[in-house]
Amino acid sequence: MVFRLAVREVEAWLLADAHALSRFLRIPEGRVPADPDAEKDPTLTLVNLARQSTSPRIRQAIVPARGDRVQVGKLYEATIIEFAENHWSLERASQRSRSLARARTALEALAKRWGRYALVEG
Repeated sequence: MVFRLAVREVEAWLLADAHALSRFLRIPEGRVPADPDAEKDPTLTLVNLARQSTSPRIRQAIVPARGDRVQVGKLYEATIIEFAENHWSLERASQRSRSLARARTALEALAKRWGRYALVEG
């Protein structure tokens, strides 16, 4: 068994693919933090990046409405899932996030061990 946690939040791993995130949010790539693992509140960082988006759809989905007492917009989860499923790259993100690279390595090692056991049992 392998137990891994994102450094702070899974959003840190989403921020790690700066190329895809900047295109998805329609912001300059240079605005995405260079070290996503060091972000104190990756969710807030992602929301603040969305505030800068040139896309009204992105701003309305991710950014909470003025006066709301929540940290994220009403369609935050659905929009983040869309990004992760259709745009995010594990390869690119692993290059910018040390914690993701370590988790990936651990899972690959686990998969090799399970593969070895599957051959014995199968």
